[in-house]
Amino acid sequence: MTLGQKIQQLRKASGISQEQLAEQLHVSRQSVSKWELDDAVPELSKIILLSDLFAITIDELLRDSPRNAGPSPEPEAPASHSAGTNTSPGGMLLSQLARINTSHQEILTGFKTMILGLFLLVVDFLLCWVYQLKEQIIDNAWMPDITFYFSKQPMPVFFFLTALVIAAGLILMGFGFVGRYMESRS
Repeated sequence: MTLGQKIQQLRKASGISQEQLAEQLHVSRQSVSKWELDDAVPELSKIILLSDLFAITIDELLRDSPRNAGPSPEPEAPASHSAGTNTSPGGMLLSQLARINTSHQEILTGFKTMILGLFLLVVDFLLCWVYQLKEQIIDNAWMPDITFYFSKQPMPVFFFLTALVIAAGLILMGFGFVGRYMESRS
């Protein structure tokens, strides 16, 4: 049974019209009609609302056949979704959402890592400045330029680690954008 057939069956069993269901889900009646005819698939947020409305699990709503009441001997491997073996509309939707979410998470993680690297860069420069002040005030020495401290230990190590963090952020963001690009082409 397809997702559209299940939605239609559950709607009729509940005794509500397409228009009433559409109002409860905040969509148009035409959207509900397209879902029931399998011309379109509801968004994930609407699938969650449908499962709540009809008091069934999302698993029951999306699966082609109901699962056995007992525990399954082996859980389904996640790779089967990415390989495209599940051809039901719900399965394809879930696999597409998983790929989009993975790309989004890579971009977000890369962005956060880059922000951390930039913060560390600011801290590195502040440490150079503090080191220069220490020389001037405590040791009563005078150094003409702050760049002198870039080569004094441990500053090169700090700058190298900061560069690694920024590079890791850029690489993660690159993987995310490549994944998003590949998803849009398929």
